[in-house]
Amino acid sequence: MNHEIHLATVPRRLESIVSELTGDEAVLLLPERREIKVLNEVGARTWDLIDGNRTVTDIVAVICGQYEATREQVESDTIAFLNELLALGVIACEPAPDEGVNAP
Repeated sequence: MNHEIHLATVPRRLESIVSELTGDEAVLLLPERREIKVLNEVGARTWDLIDGNRTVTDIVAVICGQYEATREQVESDTIAFLNELLALGVIACEPAPDEGVNAP
């Protein structure tokens, strides 16, 4: 299920994507596009944290603890990056497990 990414979203990597961490970067192989995407240090760390269990809030908390940036900036950048990954077709997003429990 793909939907708008927000702080309670749980991103997960698609199994068809091959990735390799190389030093401070990550390389994603996009077979359907016949492309590779190189992620910088923060992008690689974010990619590493996308496990299908962590929410965007969880990922933001880790990034805030490891890099010098405001929480607001990390939230904005992380959501923008995840939207880019979603558009590339390398991740899928689900609502957090308890999200929507009280929905009509």
